[in-house]
Amino acid sequence: MRSVLLLLLRIICLFSISLFAQRSGQIQLGKTIEGELIPNASDVYTLQLDSGKFIYGEVLQMGLDIRAIVYGPDGIQRFRNLGEERGIDPIQFVTDQRGWYRFIIQAAEEKRGYYAFTVKRVEPVAKTPEQKVDQLMHPFNNNTNPGAAIAVISDGKIIFSKGYGMASIEYGVPITPKTPFQIASLSKQFTAFAIAMLASRGKLSLDDDIHKYIPDLPDYGKTITIRNLVHHTSGLREQWSLWEMSGRRMDDVILQEEILSLIKQQQELNFEPGTQMSYNNSGYTVLAEVVERVTGQKFKEWMQQNILLPLQMHSSRIADEYRENIPGLATSYNYGEKGVQKSILNSSNYGPTGVVSTVEDFVKWMENFHTGKLGGQQVINQIQERGVLSGGDTTYYAFGLGVDNSNGFVRMNHSGSMSGYTSRMTFYSQLNKGIVLFSNNRNVLAGYFGNQILGFFFPELVKTIQSQTTVLKAASISLPPEYLERLVGRYTIKSGPALNYYSFDIKREGDQISLQFKGLPFYPLIPINDTLFKVDATGMNIQLSFQKEKVGRITLGNIVMNGNSPFQRFEARDQSQEELNLYQGRYYSSELAIVYNIRVKNKQLIVSNQRTADIVLSQKEVDSFEGVTGGSWWLFSNVKFTKDIQGNIISMQVSSDGIKVIKFNRL
Repeated sequence: MRSVLLLLLRIICLFSISLFAQRSGQIQLGKTIEGELIPNASDVYTLQLDSGKFIYGEVLQMGLDIRAIVYGPDGIQRFRNLGEERGIDPIQFVTDQRGWYRFIIQAAEEKRGYYAFTVKRVEPVAKTPEQKVDQLMHPFNNNTNPGAAIAVISDGKIIFSKGYGMASIEYGVPITPKTPFQIASLSKQFTAFAIAMLASRGKLSLDDDIHKYIPDLPDYGKTITIRNLVHHTSGLREQWSLWEMSGRRMDDVILQEEILSLIKQQQELNFEPGTQMSYNNSGYTVLAEVVERVTGQKFKEWMQQNILLPLQMHSSRIADEYRENIPGLATSYNYGEKGVQKSILNSSNYGPTGVVSTVEDFVKWMENFHTGKLGGQQVINQIQERGVLSGGDTTYYAFGLGVDNSNGFVRMNHSGSMSGYTSRMTFYSQLNKGIVLFSNNRNVLAGYFGNQILGFFFPELVKTIQSQTTVLKAASISLPPEYLERLVGRYTIKSGPALNYYSFDIKREGDQISLQFKGLPFYPLIPINDTLFKVDATGMNIQLSFQKEKVGRITLGNIVMNGNSPFQRFEARDQSQEELNLYQGRYYSSELAIVYNIRVKNKQLIVSNQRTADIVLSQKEVDSFEGVTGGSWWLFSNVKFTKDIQGNIISMQVSSDGIKVIKFNRL
């Protein structure tokens, strides 16, 4: 059916692409809208809805990752997905106002592709919290889809627990609250708790230099403390970016010793320890190694004896061997253009990930945050202590947990995602209330679903979607479109904490401008004055200030995002075939032990090695490029070639998410 639909869409779009730069129209319930998107394009559809309705729709993505965004009658965003996968993406939200809702279907990649969009259900919102969860999870609650397990805790007791969908489609095994899942980055809080326990027992100090325990790590010339690792302020390069840039794939066998070896091969840091925070899995792999060297035991054994068994988490374990048989483990799935497919996870990595648990077991873990039965109040207080940068700023991240204040109460939360597994926990330790959701289905948006379900049972704890936008718009001003047009363009981030994003685009639609970091959605910018703008997105504290200029394009400014980062406009410069030929060659990194080939094709630079698909580079400035399409393009977010005094290319410096700069010498 999908292959037939794809063929029909291609035929339709061959005749219509020249006529329609952007589609728009009204949605009819149950009727599929078919379309094609070109780079940076979006189609807009509308649907008039009453308040108090539950809406469910699907976008089938073919050859292109699609981003779906829904705005209410008040212009406030009600739903957004990130367009990270091919196949089917769900759209789910509840209407709180009567009026016209805008559905924006947007290309998330700089390429052309097809989509099919259908609003399948418009029905009254269920009345009880339990019925609302059933309604939310209905699309996954059948024998053909992977799904999720959910548990809600109140006053130390499970007040709701249920499984939806299949743990194994092949063998017809349904998900229950007793189904084990790989919980991905929720594992970090267990590793951090172990460090806090060892510190409380005097086995280590959080301010110890990590070389005290792992002397075989390189000497970076700056002290990295255990505390830096816990709070993601170490400056270590990100292990998963290193893994893929070294030519490995995420469905390869991933061994702990290989990850550690990669980390130890790195000779430079992303930044001076303690000066910035950058979420980092490498630090937690190193922390697991610290636990082993301090205790003299395997990480799995120590965690089992000192944390899991004392809390009677008998269905939980550390999965440190990818070949291990784990009874009942939910299979990991993704949605592709061919439908539901297995998402292979052959990982023996532990520390940042590796914990396997059930929602029933995880409730025991959350309950301990309230009682302090294990570790005592000293450890419970320690794990809620957030990181402080050397400049005095406090980060949101504590010990494997995001910790903040929500409606007057301390909230602990974290999400996880690896292969097809997603997870989310939110817990109010003072109130002993919270939720945990584990899924084997990437289409179960764990953070979004978790917050929705928490609101079903404890509406008083969940802030409304409108709160941040309402505050911003109250402080905003109106600016003429002709002034906003002067801001439109692409900007390069020159230095500072936001450097990992390298560049961003600003576009205008009428009297609204939006910001987009490559690979992420467009976020609306709210003008506070004629030079200061704030990002309108829940949970994002980002602002841009532009240097005022009397005429012409605005060229300079500053982005505040965990610190200050200057930026400047750049204008693309096309180079001739002869100029591009100068970059061709083989480039080697001793830190990754890999050679990349660069060649010219159709006046574009192409990067490749023997294991990855071709990556297309786009010119930014002289000797400066960025990955735009193909393979793992994000690994080459910023590529800068260096020359000797004769003008010969001698090396390239590559930057990506989690890697500030890594050098490849020309062979």
